[in-house]
Amino acid sequence: MFRVGSSGTLRELTLLSRAEDIEVGALPSAWRGVGLALICPVANEVDPLLAACFDEASVGVLPQGWMRTRGAEGAISRTPWEDAGLVLPHAQSVVVSIEDIDPFEKEALEWFQQVPMAAVTRGREGAVLFVNGERYHVAPDPATEVDATGAGDVFATTLLIEYQREGNAWDAAAAAACCAAASVEGVGAAGIPDRAALDARVVAYRRRQVGG
Repeated sequence: MFRVGSSGTLRELTLLSRAEDIEVGALPSAWRGVGLALICPVANEVDPLLAACFDEASVGVLPQGWMRTRGAEGAISRTPWEDAGLVLPHAQSVVVSIEDIDPFEKEALEWFQQVPMAAVTRGREGAVLFVNGERYHVAPDPATEVDATGAGDVFATTLLIEYQREGNAWDAAAAAACCAAASVEGVGAAGIPDRAALDARVVAYRRRQVGG
């Protein structure tokens, strides 16, 4: 559990409590055969070796929790992703925020060369999509922000699901931008749209992109 504060435009996190480590042995055997898996540590509690445990899955990764170190009185600071080499060979996608990688941009660009699809979320500025290492801009979907907590997680989850459904990284990124925007318009998970609402939002998003 974190206490969230701010300093200028940056979040300040203080770790108040932490779950026990999630080791490979904790993974139920039935989960090893799933089609999709999203690994999202929050406080370095997930064993990186879990990424290799999903033989049939497209694995998405949000490494932010592996890039946090706890200091005095629980204050969180950013740290390099030391175990990237254990995770990336098994990943279909990697999603980070611009805040996560700000001190580690060179390293992040190297990660993006090693996975089929990656994205850097930039809040109200949209996102940058990397497909086989090539960079593309993803325009934001306008939203009236109520609660932005978890928007990056929503983006990453939608990106993985939609890519699995359609096989098109650009369409998946458009849906991810729309779903993340919708998610900030409610408190907690209340703003996350269902399939019909997301599809309608994507149609409107595309019309704006072509000026229609």
